[in-house]
Amino acid sequence: MAVSIEIAQEVIDAFEKVSKKLGKYAIFKADDTKTKAILEFEGGLDATFEQFKDALPDNLPRWAVFDLHIEKDDGSTCNKIVFYNYVPDNYTGMDKLFYSASKDSIVKELEGVAKSIQANDKDDVDEKEAIENFL
Repeated sequence: MAVSIEIAQEVIDAFEKVSKKLGKYAIFKADDTKTKAILEFEGGLDATFEQFKDALPDNLPRWAVFDLHIEKDDGSTCNKIVFYNYVPDNYTGMDKLFYSASKDSIVKELEGVAKSIQANDKDDVDEKEAIENFL
């Protein structure tokens, strides 16, 4: 069951910063009415993956994008934007299905997402595992 959700301009702007290498990550959440995705937090260019992971709440769902730096075995490098649908298993609220069902609506609006990853706890938000998707 897909759910359509409006994307706030601040979400598009934050994603554009990440895609243009002006920011490292952005975290989004649903507004109180569950009709719009809004920006919660942005990470600057010097932000690390650990800082991104720490910025995710322990027990609340979120959507997020991260500009992943990949070093390949041949020495070449590239960057890929990864979208996280973060819905912790320990979340007990009613929005579990909403966040998962709204993911496609959001990813469709964020042109340039290379990979979408479902994360059910912070252990699933793993930099090495994300990089392995592109090797």
